[in-house]
Amino acid sequence: MTVLSLLPFPPLLWWQTAFQSSGSLLDATEPFRKMGYRNRYRLASSNGPLWLTIPIIGGREQRRPVGQIKIDNRLPWQRNHWRSLVSIYRRTPFFDHYEPLLQPLFETAFDGLSGFNKASIHWCSEALEASAPLTITDNLPSAFDDRRESRISFTDPHAPYAQPFLERTGFLSGMSILDLLFCEGPAAKSWLR
Repeated sequence: MTVLSLLPFPPLLWWQTAFQSSGSLLDATEPFRKMGYRNRYRLASSNGPLWLTIPIIGGREQRRPVGQIKIDNRLPWQRNHWRSLVSIYRRTPFFDHYEPLLQPLFETAFDGLSGFNKASIHWCSEALEASAPLTITDNLPSAFDDRRESRISFTDPHAPYAQPFLERTGFLSGMSILDLLFCEGPAAKSWLR
């Protein structure tokens, strides 16, 4: 069993760790960290990596667990994130396949950050047809404290795949799983293994 951070649309190495485990605990008790990845994810845009950030109430200086962080829905972040996804990926081979399944996630109101993160991981898990269980916990047993895989790496140890602006930017590592899904579709699962 592996303990993973509760992230929105986690990067490829997060998913690779999940696939290699017999099961994973998603830790909602982990403290929110300034400039961390608990409220943002990266896309491969024409100008290089683009961070999409989910705004939170109280700013980024909080020390509360991720499960207690509230989203600032006064800002149109979901509409802006969806527009960015469409703008970057609409010409990729599999965007049309995933679009009708993913768009409702960006039309659903979420109060808490962990709610959106859970929904994004659940959506990705279904798109990847993941078989290993991903269990969200609000009470991490102390025996798992030293097994947390919370460090995020932005170097993928794999051969590049065809990203949308590859000829302009070169291959960009550490992108959200959405990048791989839109570019490789059902082959994404094999790529992660």
